[in-house]
Amino acid sequence: EIAAAPEAAPADEELYNFDMPPMDEPEIAAAPEAVEADEELYNFDMPPMDEPEIAAAPEAAPAVAAIHYDADKAANELGIDQALVRELVDDFVDQANEIRSEFDTAVENAQHSKWQNSALQLKGITDNLRMHEISAELNALIDTQDTETARQAIEQLYSHLNTLHT
Repeated sequence: EIAAAPEAAPADEELYNFDMPPMDEPEIAAAPEAVEADEELYNFDMPPMDEPEIAAAPEAAPAVAAIHYDADKAANELGIDQALVRELVDDFVDQANEIRSEFDTAVENAQHSKWQNSALQLKGITDNLRMHEISAELNALIDTQDTETARQAIEQLYSHLNTLHT
């Protein structure tokens, strides 16, 4: 059974029941001469604006995904010590960096047989160390005679070598 709410006490009525004093009404209408002055002051035609020139953003270099090389897996497949595999990978990267100028010179002079031979030297090592992604880059370099394709393959190869994690 719900109890009835008690009636408000007379003291509560006095607290909440009061009269607000009257407020002055704001003057909304302006004098006609003020309206005309405002129209003259604020009524003007804007000259047409030229469209702003937006400079094109510079092209970003394509992102190169880091190579993940699992030296432990390669060591298990080869049946050799993991530290030895890591040492061989470091030696490979050093060797590849030493012949970078050979690649660049061969491409500059459009000597496809030279860049192909340099790529073949490195590919044997990558195949033996189970460096499949690097080996695929070298295959692209071996398979082309186009200097621009070779230049791009070399850039990609060295970008991958720089991100190689053992």
